[in-house]
Order: sequence, then structure tokens, then C-alpha cells
Amino acid sequence: MTKAYSGLVLHPFAARARESFGATLERLGVSEESGGSSAEELGRRAAILVGAGRVWDRHLGSMLGADQVAGLLGVGTRQAVHDRVRRGGLLALRRGSRQVRFPAFQLIDRPGTTTKAVLPGLPALLGAFQEAEVDPWTAASWFCTPNALLHGMEPARWLADGGSLDLALVAARRSASRLGQ
Repeated sequence: MTKAYSGLVLHPFAARARESFGATLERLGVSEESGGSSAEELGRRAAILVGAGRVWDRHLGSMLGADQVAGLLGVGTRQAVHDRVRRGGLLALRRGSRQVRFPAFQLIDRPGTTTKAVLPGLPALLGAFQEAEVDPWTAASWFCTPNALLHGMEPARWLADGGSLDLALVAARRSASRLGQ
């Protein structure tokens, strides 16, 4: 069933979201009269905030917690995973003030075992982005975006399939130089 608002017909999900959004704004005392943004601008910003996480998730693929990564790598503890991050050997992405997630693309199958290995060359590639002061989310996106230098392949797939690390490093340095400006 759909609802009509000022001649606009909304999908049931959007209608429920609109009602909840409005009620929350009222509880917070936010209105145009209180010096806030216009209703349209506020609605756009809210939708972007809600949708951004889903867009990132689709682009980056599966995300893992520290316990999952520790188990997959066979390193035993969350602390060992965070130590690898601190040394530049794994990519960690922060969501909010406390939640840390790890893109699954950086772990690849290790033939003949039940554990995974870190993507070949990951520390060197991450280093290129860290040197250029590129945000970790942007660096993660680079790994999942087709790259012309890598024959149109995503860098994570390129490396997982045994592609040249040297060529991937050239691509990473070029991108990091451009993105870090």
C-alpha cells in the first residue's frame, strides 16, 4: 500500500521513513524557524547519510570484524589484527567513534589450508596511500575500482589473480599522488 503526501505517492518504506524522520525532528526541536536548514536540504542530507553506508558496502564488498579476521588469518587475537593495522599490514576502516571494520577483499584463499593470507603486496600499496595522506576509505575504494593501468581490473582482483605487484605499485602511486592533493 502506498501513501500520498501533497500529491506525492510514496513507497511504504519511504512513507514510514518520512513519518519517523518528522517525529524525530520534532523531538529534537529542529525546524526552519529554529534557524536550521530548509526542509528540502535537511531531507537531502539525511538521505545521503543513510545511503552512503549502503553505497560503500556495495562498492567495497563484505566487511569483517577483528575477531573474524583473526580467525581467518589464524593469528589468534583481535590485538594481533590491530597490531598488523598499526604496522601497515592490514587496512582498517572506522565507522563512527568505535566501530572498526576490515574489507574482506584484502584476505585471499591460501591453497591447502583453512586460513587466509593477506593480499600480496598489501603493505607496500597501503604505504603509498599513507605517504600521500589519503584517507583509508578512499584507499579501500581504489582497491575495488577498475584501473586502466591494470587492464581495467580492480587492483584487489589483479593481485589476487597473480598480477604484477610492480605494476600495481605504479598504479597505486599515481592514484595516491592525485588523491592526496
